[in-house]
Amino acid sequence: MWSRLILIAMFLDGAYMPVVKLIVLFFLLGLSQYSLSAPSEVQTVPNGQWASVKILENGKSRSSVKVKLFSYKNDILLFEFTEKSKKCFSVNNLSDYLSVEITNLCPDEEIPIDKLSLNGTQLELVSGDTHYFFVKEKVRAISSKALSSVWEWGNSESGGEAYGLNIYPDNNVQLTSHNEGESHMARLIMADDYMPYIVMEDTFIPVFYRGSHLDVVIDEKRSFQRTHKKLPSQFMTDENGLPVEIEHFSVSAKINGDLAETTIDIRFRTLDSRDTEVAFSLPLPASASVSGYSLDVNDRMVPAVVVPKEEARDALETLESRGVDPAIAELTQNNKFQTEIYPVSKENPRRIQIQYQETLQAVDGTYRYSIPLDILGKFKQIALDIELEGIDAISHSPSSVIRTRQFKTYTTSKNKKILRFNADNFSADSELAFNLKPQKVSALQVQSGSDENIYFRLPLHLNAAPFTPESILVLWDTSLSMKAYHVQYLVWLIAVRREFPAANIRVQLFSTDNQQPVNLTTSVDAVKSFASGIVYDGASDLNNIKGLVASKEVANEQVASAQDSTLLLFSDATHSVGLLDLQGVSEPVYAVYPDARTSNMPLLETLAAKGNLTRVNNLSVNEFFSVLDDVDVKSKSNNILVKRRFDTKNPIEILGALSKDDLPSSLVVNIDGETKELLVTDGNLLEGKSIQYQWATNKIQPLLINPQQHKQAIIDAGMKHSIVTPYTSLLVLENLDDYVEFGVKPPALFDPDNEYDELRAEHVAQESKAKRKTREELLVAWKQRVAWYEDPVAFNQQFLKEKKARESSALDEVMVTGARASASTGDSVEEVVVQNLGDFDGGIKVVAWNPDTPYMKAIRAAPIEKAYITYLQQRNEYVANMSFYMDVAKYFFDNKQSEIAYKILSNISELMPEKMLAQRLVAYTLIEYQQWEPALLYLNFVNEIVPYEATSKRDLAVLLERMATSETPGLIAQSANYYWQSILLDDSFQHDLAITTIGELNNLIQVWNVDPNSISGFDQRFISAMEFDLRVVISWTNDQADMDLHLHEPDKTEVYYGNRYSKSGAWLPFDNTSGFGPEEYLLKSAGKGIYKVAADFYSNSSVETFGPVTVHVDIYRNYGRKNQVHKATTVRLDNEKDASDLAEITVH
Repeated sequence: MWSRLILIAMFLDGAYMPVVKLIVLFFLLGLSQYSLSAPSEVQTVPNGQWASVKILENGKSRSSVKVKLFSYKNDILLFEFTEKSKKCFSVNNLSDYLSVEITNLCPDEEIPIDKLSLNGTQLELVSGDTHYFFVKEKVRAISSKALSSVWEWGNSESGGEAYGLNIYPDNNVQLTSHNEGESHMARLIMADDYMPYIVMEDTFIPVFYRGSHLDVVIDEKRSFQRTHKKLPSQFMTDENGLPVEIEHFSVSAKINGDLAETTIDIRFRTLDSRDTEVAFSLPLPASASVSGYSLDVNDRMVPAVVVPKEEARDALETLESRGVDPAIAELTQNNKFQTEIYPVSKENPRRIQIQYQETLQAVDGTYRYSIPLDILGKFKQIALDIELEGIDAISHSPSSVIRTRQFKTYTTSKNKKILRFNADNFSADSELAFNLKPQKVSALQVQSGSDENIYFRLPLHLNAAPFTPESILVLWDTSLSMKAYHVQYLVWLIAVRREFPAANIRVQLFSTDNQQPVNLTTSVDAVKSFASGIVYDGASDLNNIKGLVASKEVANEQVASAQDSTLLLFSDATHSVGLLDLQGVSEPVYAVYPDARTSNMPLLETLAAKGNLTRVNNLSVNEFFSVLDDVDVKSKSNNILVKRRFDTKNPIEILGALSKDDLPSSLVVNIDGETKELLVTDGNLLEGKSIQYQWATNKIQPLLINPQQHKQAIIDAGMKHSIVTPYTSLLVLENLDDYVEFGVKPPALFDPDNEYDELRAEHVAQESKAKRKTREELLVAWKQRVAWYEDPVAFNQQFLKEKKARESSALDEVMVTGARASASTGDSVEEVVVQNLGDFDGGIKVVAWNPDTPYMKAIRAAPIEKAYITYLQQRNEYVANMSFYMDVAKYFFDNKQSEIAYKILSNISELMPEKMLAQRLVAYTLIEYQQWEPALLYLNFVNEIVPYEATSKRDLAVLLERMATSETPGLIAQSANYYWQSILLDDSFQHDLAITTIGELNNLIQVWNVDPNSISGFDQRFISAMEFDLRVVISWTNDQADMDLHLHEPDKTEVYYGNRYSKSGAWLPFDNTSGFGPEEYLLKSAGKGIYKVAADFYSNSSVETFGPVTVHVDIYRNYGRKNQVHKATTVRLDNEKDASDLAEITVH
């Protein structure tokens, strides 16, 4: 029943254009191929009922009539005006129409169309002197965010069959035929202001929104409706994903021409009396710069301070561990503002404010301003206050949830207006969006900055000369997140092939790796056939672009090399594998992105600065490949930026900073040989600081192609101009003491007497003394381990005797740590005969990880050559499940298919690119299977984001040690220094991680003959070589989880947090109840028998739901000796109290 569905319509992004082209694609697509199939009869277009609002024939008006729109073959549109009257229109010759070869069904009545366009929901059709204007009857446009959150599961009877639809918050869609028992996953696609549609594999299904109903049309006989029901917003939920009640929502905006400054104020509460954490995410306009964030603390609004991101996170994690919860606000790669607020409850509402500036998009002489009200959905109170200056006219976008007539308008002067809107119990299923027509004002705009400079902006119109590319290299991102846009990119590529039939087109697919390039012939069918075989899987590694551009390898000797080709990029530019480095990509890039609110627009704009950039639903291919006139700017200032803008009639703007001492200053602009001179003065300054923020943001933007190399420059710019960048965040603390501790200059309200500098100096002095004291405490703890090592059996016996004699002995206070009570170990300790075995092969047997899940059963049941296909089928149901990718990846690793396994595993970082938990999970699994290089990518990324964490340094040290060979002494040197840095960073009460790491550093020194003097700053008092027959270490991915290591010795003794000393001389030094671990088991001399290793998920104290915790296990025999043997494994524990057997070690 699903094998053939009709594609109804595909719209360009008309939200920014008063008249938008409608691209109608009347061809049938198969699920398995892109072949065309002729219908047996005329197909009625779903939603075929239209109302004609005006028909002008030869300048004379006709009365309104009802019409039906039919799709015919041979590019024919059929409008049925009455039961007996039909008109056929041919669209063969439209340059903006993607035509298809089909049969003409009514040649006698065919009328050519000269123009076919769409304005909102109004369709305009021009044939000769006759203009037809139609509107969809009862169909209201809905924005791209609303459908993802407002429809629930339900059934509807139609044509004797029952269907079900579920649209999930991430826009994944499930379609079910209840009669036939079939279920299919699909993707909801939106084009703002127009008809949404569902893409299932390579097939379109139209979706119609009618008031409180949603219609999904399978074909002319089968459709169903869903009744509106509000589900939780994905943009503001508590830690359990439950909805948050918005008590009050207000917007205060100032718009002057195309410069807009917006403040959003939100007061909210949860529906639960318990304290919970609320996560808030706000999609920002592509050009936005976040400059302010405030949070209510003790009934007053506290403004955030811009600080380096790593320092903000350090403060956050340190204070959270004390039960205090500060707030930080950050920007994600895909341009979302995000923050988390704790505590929030039904009785304890909270309030936040966000400020950002933007340059409005200009299309066809109007600017578009929007607020995504639909992401929150429902408001008890809403208040909008929008001040307009330099605006001639305002109209609402067709998708806008609020119409202009609903605002109260106040004129304050000739050039200023204020629009106000207030409502109670207001629901929004689409955005607020206005089109603004500017007045004719001076092109040069000047503002005073916060740093005593003058900032100016000059938009320029440049001519764009189209060119015909001879060779095109298409770099097609096939990572998992791009799967939803497959059909749109296919349509785009077909349009390119048809526009440039003589061009040599080579397609290079990439995600975690690069596939073999494919040369496309001039046949459109060949393009469709090629695209039908594309598989979207894995994370997006944009560093592949650099290699592809630099490569001279070609699949066909007749095709130009990459350097000679026009580069066409299909990607959202979201990088999710390690650190980004695109330094050296200097060729013009022509990039096509899927959606500005899900794409990394700053990086895309940087890459496309010499080429062009457009959204995938803009099919003006001939205009896209063009070159702008040359522009040259001369000024007294060295701080002049020439900024490229896209999809606008003013594709260049000049941004500059000038000292007030240099005013007035001449600005000389040369455009393709024509010179224009302007004078910059402070005589007519605009209000606000938006130009400064835009200048600073664009100053940083070119640095984003290799951000870690320019990290300090990005931080400096963010701090100086108080903006959020990839390396700066906004931080709110609760009191002056916290600001002093973390070295953050507080807001004035916390420091009315200007005491901060003095208090900070005192704190630094005290901190220095504390560090020296901590070093000495650490040395005492290490010497304690050395003392134990001299005779572990005797040491344990003495400890157990004293423990029995005195429950609270001094030794017990020093040695027994952790919050849990220890179990009794018995009345006596027998003498054990132990054996030092010397050289042996390890005897380590890792327990196979075989999760009993439906998806793994299906994959295991398939022949290995079909296992990947089975995985792709199962993925439809588990697409957002991290455990799914980990389990399946381990299966492919175990079956020696490492490339496939890595691609599958990397989907975890694609789903959660901002979460260190996800990055560590991927890295630990790669280490288990000795995939050193990709593991290093992920751990380097973690260390870049959280360099203050001791664990991030230790993870790198351990990995580099394992990667090292006698031919790579540099890796050993790096490993030694990372070990020592980790030791210095550990500030835990028990020094557990530091003591463990000191042992590992001593092992490195001993096994690899490292000179201690080569380790920067190393305190050689910590040198003490140790050897162990058996050492087991566990670490885990969630620092709020308490995982426990258990060792079952041959005599049935269980060594764990409740019994950390065994009569064999084994010791579990620490019970690590917080942090990422480690916990370790040490046995100097192992007796014969089988040792069993297990892990237990004791508890999770996190206020955020992370899902399963991954435990990484390292097992060593002959630790510290030249014949050291090591094995590793990674397991997943889903819930508290879960336990897992990890390995068995046989000692002969």
